[in-house]
Amino acid sequence: MARAGVAMSRLEFHAVLLGIVLLAGCRAAPSTVSPTETVNIPTIAPYAVSLAPTVNVAATAPPAVSPAPTIGVLSEEYAVYAAVLNLRYHSPETLLLIRPNVYMADDPGPGARSRFAAKVPDLSPEVFDNFSAQEQALRQLQPELQLKSRYILFTDAEPESFKGEDGWEAFYATKYPDAVGIIFLSQVGLNQTMDQAFVCVGFRYWPLAGDGTYYYLRKVDGAWRVEAQELAWQE
Repeated sequence: MARAGVAMSRLEFHAVLLGIVLLAGCRAAPSTVSPTETVNIPTIAPYAVSLAPTVNVAATAPPAVSPAPTIGVLSEEYAVYAAVLNLRYHSPETLLLIRPNVYMADDPGPGARSRFAAKVPDLSPEVFDNFSAQEQALRQLQPELQLKSRYILFTDAEPESFKGEDGWEAFYATKYPDAVGIIFLSQVGLNQTMDQAFVCVGFRYWPLAGDGTYYYLRKVDGAWRVEAQELAWQE
């Protein structure tokens, strides 16, 4: 009887255990997915942060274009211009139309350098070197020229805007009857002691008519004077 009691106890234990398992299965939520139904599970990227590099707009923006630097004209350069122009024009009735922008003339070349050196044995080559080494910067003349003739810093359009020769006739007749044409002044080459100078001055007074001249000057007793000159171009 004791063994039977033990056997019955084991049987009851297994029955109770089976009941617990069945009860748990009944309480579980039933699946709403058919065995043959496909479930679309959205794929989520593991990282939502973009790995593209951050662009600093201010750092990559193109740099602002700076205007061309302006270089002032030295008092010695004004004196050189005046010495050349007063040599050619000395009537107070004459009107000189001078372009205010100093133009950058080309180096005269070895031939012209040699010819000037032959005319002026003690000519310093520094004037040519300085003449050719000028910076390509805007040089603006001011009304500081001490001339014998009247002058204006001429900024109007070229007479060709009036159509050829008729434009030049109208230019002289109606606007500037006392003018002798338009004058262009180049950069000035100076030696270190600033007592020798080299410059090119251009004149234009009719369509396809004008000339340019190189001038070598020396400063004597505080005044500039032309000692040698040579035609640079002519049309």
